[in-house]
Amino acid sequence: MIANADDLVSNPASPVLRTLRRDALEILDGALRAVDSQRLLEAHLRRRGNRLETDGLQWDLSRIESLRLLAVGKASVPMTRSALRLVEPEEALVITHADEALEASSVTVVQASHPLPGEGSLRAGEEALALAERSGPDDFLLVLLSGGGSAMLEHSDLPLDALEKTTRLLLRSGMEIGAMNAVRKHLSLVKGGWLGKAAARRGGAGLTLALSDVVGDAPADIASGPTVPDPSTFRDARKALVRHDLWEAVPETVRQRLQAGLMGTVAETPKPGDSSLGRFPIRIIGSIADACRAAIAEGRRRGYGTHTYGTQVEGEARAVAHDLLATAVSVQERGTPVAPPGLVVAGGETTFQVRGPGTGGRNLEVVLATVRGLRDRPIVFLSCDTDGRDGETDVAGALADGESLERARAGGWDPGVFQSESDSYGFFSRLGDTIRTGPTGTNVMDLQLVLIGTVPRPRADRT
Repeated sequence: MIANADDLVSNPASPVLRTLRRDALEILDGALRAVDSQRLLEAHLRRRGNRLETDGLQWDLSRIESLRLLAVGKASVPMTRSALRLVEPEEALVITHADEALEASSVTVVQASHPLPGEGSLRAGEEALALAERSGPDDFLLVLLSGGGSAMLEHSDLPLDALEKTTRLLLRSGMEIGAMNAVRKHLSLVKGGWLGKAAARRGGAGLTLALSDVVGDAPADIASGPTVPDPSTFRDARKALVRHDLWEAVPETVRQRLQAGLMGTVAETPKPGDSSLGRFPIRIIGSIADACRAAIAEGRRRGYGTHTYGTQVEGEARAVAHDLLATAVSVQERGTPVAPPGLVVAGGETTFQVRGPGTGGRNLEVVLATVRGLRDRPIVFLSCDTDGRDGETDVAGALADGESLERARAGGWDPGVFQSESDSYGFFSRLGDTIRTGPTGTNVMDLQLVLIGTVPRPRADRT
């Protein structure tokens, strides 16, 4: 799945580093295949005659008058392809950010925007609500969710430019995803359970299958939880903006809506315990933990001692990079927590605050923060967004090793300058060390792989 693997392997001069890079990329490839959204949906959704089954739940399709399908997010198209092998929906709405098509007469594809909401996102939200509102007491709504849905699915009483500006500020602030979604859900009429509520008003029922792209796999945060209860409040949304010094920066219309919610003149999102949303159970079909397990298994197969740093890693990108690098150095110098050759695996989602005019993403920032510490070490550090696109760049991530700093200096590129300008993409593009996968058809947050090799001892002189 890595288009430029051969180029990445050939960049260092050291045979040890080349071997580590090759192994890192092949381990990454195996991890991405393990979270292929089509495979995961097929593993969790089954049909036996007229029975549709998933993880302890089942429905008799012969008793369902109309089955409708809604798929939202970066994996919406491949997830829909799998679902269409099992069910024949009366109508299906697929919302994606890519220019993709599905050859089925019952399917409507809406191309929406990501990472900022756009006109397509508003159309998607309007059509999704209309689809939900057509679900009657004898109907069934199958919802397939994946990451990116927060931007792609939108319906709001606020103008689009206010939503765009607010989302841009949130993304550049370093705010954690739960707080970010608290804001987005309280500006929306489709997020935070409102879509499920729209279907429930007419007695509709259904099922949501979700591919998690959030730390902790909280259903309310996956695509901002359109069919599940929302534990966050207008007060939480305001606190998040104040805490990150954004309250005065967001448009006046945004502040007015949140203040109206605090005063009770705008309805709160549906909350846990809402009986109507009990008709829409949700099941998580895949997460970063699946990718980490696959990486560990592939690493062991290749002879590496393995250590899982964590599968729910969060925090500031540079801090996470520092901790992971310290673990790798401990493997190299002290043989703990595993002896080299070793593999350290981490998964989750970091944050970083944009401070300069450059271009970057979480994964590129993590790797850039390790370049100085890797100098002259037999270590390869890789970080990749599993959806194939890190931030607003066209790459999935990057890797660095013990030669990266000297290669950069030879080109006249100081990693500290690129850090200060928030231009991690510019740095690794110059080194030729960005990872290119294109859209992967999945999205389960970020994966870090740190491979630690052994340096061959010089032969003793036997003359």
